Amino acid sequence: MSVLLSIAIIFFALPQNPYSYHRGIKTKMERLQTLESPKIILIGGSNLAFGMDTKRLEKVFKRPAVNMGLHASLGLSIMFEQVKPYVNKGDIVIVSPEYQQFVRNQYYGTKILAQFLFENHDQFQYLTTHNFLVFLRNFLEPFRERLYFTLRTYSKGKSIFNEGRTVYDAENFNKHGDMIGHINHKNKRPLNNSGNLWKSTFLDKDIISKMATNIQKIEDRGGYVYLTLPCLPDDEYSTNMDFTNKVLEYYSEFSNIRLISSVNNYHLEEDNFFDTIYHLNREGIKLRTNLLISDLKGVLE
Repeated sequence: MSVLLSIAIIFFALPQNPYSYHRGIKTKMERLQTLESPKIILIGGSNLAFGMDTKRLEKVFKRPAVNMGLHASLGLSIMFEQVKPYVNKGDIVIVSPEYQQFVRNQYYGTKILAQFLFENHDQFQYLTTHNFLVFLRNFLEPFRERLYFTLRTYSKGKSIFNEGRTVYDAENFNKHGDMIGHINHKNKRPLNNSGNLWKSTFLDKDIISKMATNIQKIEDRGGYVYLTLPCLPDDEYSTNMDFTNKVLEYYSEFSNIRLISSVNNYHLEEDNFFDTIYHLNREGIKLRTNLLISDLKGVLE
């Protein structure tokens, strides 16, 4: 017990990296907590962070909006927990999960969740018991890394968090929660995570059931929840059509999962992607935002 207590004390004493991509949640949470209702809330992973012009949504629908998208591997569980307390009557919640979020053991997050919590101690309040167990199983690796960084900082006499900064930087999120640090950069090839065949046998229908339960809890607070789809490159979509169709089939089995987007519209030419199969560049963001605006108008007007 004394060993665990010592580790816990060291954990909370270690410095946090103010430039970490995961620290982007601070801007998002602050906006979520202060927006007046009715508002628009976007929930999902980095397909939203790197794939939406939220300011444009505001202008079109004449209500404030926030993009909560950060990283798929945080898991849908914490994404819903972060948002639910701040949903009020009349709010519109758009959920855009990456397809792999429905693969076994993804709902409560992966080791990425532990890395995220190292940078955001205040986010522990949104963990379920299952989330906390994921953290406990995965915290040693980021703990060692942060301890090493801290020792290097003290040995140099200055912070080393400034070293090696990339577009994946907390300061590259705008006030709406959109990642904009990459929009003037060249596309990177090959796209990360491309060329993989997703096996539908790994799909976990129970995750979709849990998502439906959380949707109901939001609707019980007076919110309206709609699902949209992430964009994929054309080749990636063709390769994994069986997988994506299976996900959509599972969606249709739950009456409160209202999918407003057609999968036929949500695959684009590769030129619209930045560095992964889910991250859009400037032109891709325009196209995807237009698609969502059209889909949302179809249910609101």
